[in-house]
Amino acid sequence: MAHSSSSLTKRSERKLKADTKNLEEISGDSDDSEQNDFDTYDGGSRTIDSTLLSILDDKPILHSWVTHKDVSFHNFSAEEAKAITISLVEWYRQNRRKLPWRGDSPPFDGSTAGVNGKKKRASTKSVKDNDQQKSIQKFFLPRTKTASHRKISSKRNALNGGHLSNISKEISKTESLDTLPLTAYGVWVSEIMLQQTRVEAVIPYYLKWMKRFPTIRSLALASEDDVNSHWAGLGFYRRARMLHQGAKRIMNDYNGEMPSTVDGLLCIEGIGPYTASAVASIAFNVKVPVVDGNVCRVLSRLKGITNNIKAPVVKDDVGWKLAEQLMAAIDNKSVRAGEVNQALMELGATYCAPNGSGIDERDPLVGYYLSTKIALEMGDLVSSDASFLNKNATASLQDALARVGKSHRCKVCGEGEISNVFIEMMEDMKELSRHKLKDTLDTKSKKMYETYGPLGHKYLPTVPPKKKKREEIVAVAVIHARSTQHGQRHWLMIKRPKKGLLANQWEFPSCSVVITPTKAAKQSKDNESKQLSAKFSSKERRLALDKFLIDQFVDTKFLPLDTKISECKRKTVTSSPLVHVFSHVIHHMWVEVGDVTDLIDLKAGIEMQWTSKDGRELRWLSEEDMKDVGITSGVKKILAAVHSTNTSRKRKL
Repeated sequence: MAHSSSSLTKRSERKLKADTKNLEEISGDSDDSEQNDFDTYDGGSRTIDSTLLSILDDKPILHSWVTHKDVSFHNFSAEEAKAITISLVEWYRQNRRKLPWRGDSPPFDGSTAGVNGKKKRASTKSVKDNDQQKSIQKFFLPRTKTASHRKISSKRNALNGGHLSNISKEISKTESLDTLPLTAYGVWVSEIMLQQTRVEAVIPYYLKWMKRFPTIRSLALASEDDVNSHWAGLGFYRRARMLHQGAKRIMNDYNGEMPSTVDGLLCIEGIGPYTASAVASIAFNVKVPVVDGNVCRVLSRLKGITNNIKAPVVKDDVGWKLAEQLMAAIDNKSVRAGEVNQALMELGATYCAPNGSGIDERDPLVGYYLSTKIALEMGDLVSSDASFLNKNATASLQDALARVGKSHRCKVCGEGEISNVFIEMMEDMKELSRHKLKDTLDTKSKKMYETYGPLGHKYLPTVPPKKKKREEIVAVAVIHARSTQHGQRHWLMIKRPKKGLLANQWEFPSCSVVITPTKAAKQSKDNESKQLSAKFSSKERRLALDKFLIDQFVDTKFLPLDTKISECKRKTVTSSPLVHVFSHVIHHMWVEVGDVTDLIDLKAGIEMQWTSKDGRELRWLSEEDMKDVGITSGVKKILAAVHSTNTSRKRKL
């Protein structure tokens, strides 16, 4: 629903007046004490700093934010915390997504696509109330795709070995499923699956998992391969191992019942503070906060925190303290702790996502974001004094802000962070100010709200620094043979080491050459890939792979397998490497395929599984066997490339 221009103006004025008193009380500083601090600077510096303060005198929120000295500035007042929790819970109960681990009935839809438009960050252009954000209720309506969308989806699906269409098909099947109850075990499984994985991707895996392992006991009794096969495709396989080990712990030490306290849950393998708090609050109504990246983003925008959400002081310290203040405001009789926690996470995934605007009326906290209020006051400053943004003034302002930051330093905002955000936001507004607002006062007020308001969410919190991923060239040997007895093709597979990346997962034999990332200037991905590949010739890769293959095998009782493998002629599958991206490493996989059917008769007594020289398990697996043990998406990608190459060669013949 769109604002009326008069209601916008009155509403903004009421909020500014109400918040000014709170901010001044929290900062605990009078104008006189602040002026005395700045008077310690000499000469022109003192004049510049005093001028800065005088400029901000009639901008109370901006003034308090720029000059605050302590982290207590960011605290919620009791009244504010109560109002926020009430608004959150009311919105959550009416608009939350329907998800199986919440005890909801199918159909399910966890997607948040399109909620805040296509851009990653809030645009500096005017935000349209009716066009920028979709109503969350629309998540549950059938979706239609344009021809271009279908083409893109088809291409992405092919590259992922059909993974995307499988998710879509699995979700569509949920309408006929029974409703799963909300249980501590179900919450635990969902929270582990949701770590670094999208909600819509988790839904079919969760349903598949709960069908196979409906209880903690059934999971504890399962084999490792069975667990892996029901996790395969979700990635971060250590999570599945920890769930498996945790289930065994609960059976052995807790008589099959999950602990109901945070301290008790922390004793279970794979459960940290976040998961323990989530399970305790959602399943057992324990009054504890739950803080993840989404929650940190909401809290940072509510309280004007500049630091990025991955900074330890935010995610491990201040974020939890602020969330505890919201928990303290809960009315135990009418609101469950889990509702508030889930509402915060839901909001952070939807209207307060990285590209949220902060001005959408459907956002339950639209009246509470300090980030938006800061941007509006700054926008008012810009529009009322154009000379404030000339180059010399900007340089002087930056210099003054830097000194103010040293004197008024908050541990969560960090030295220089407020200055950087202030200047960057002002530069954005400088560009926007060129489009003069010549309309009537009412229309101008609305336009300023739409134009400057979203900049608060754009710049607060700051974007976390990206770590450059390690890159490796990986030589992969896809060795296969057809059984003369059954005519079925089997593939030589080896288990990865018990520790490290993809621990204990089945893969094709491979060896890696680690490439240490450099601090060189950024290059295109294609150039990086070419330079990476150029460091090792095909001959060098093949020799390294030959050595690895021979080293891994021992002579069996029936056949000198290492000799047979080394005699196998292998062909490179693709002209460029397959690229597989993990959270911290990128694999450039050169795949060589070899058929040993003429060298090895799988019928003639050869063992189907054995142990390598370094203690790793090897097996000849059919593709049906692979489904039973569970293979990673990387292995699926390699297998798809091999099949695709074989199909292409047959067509040419």
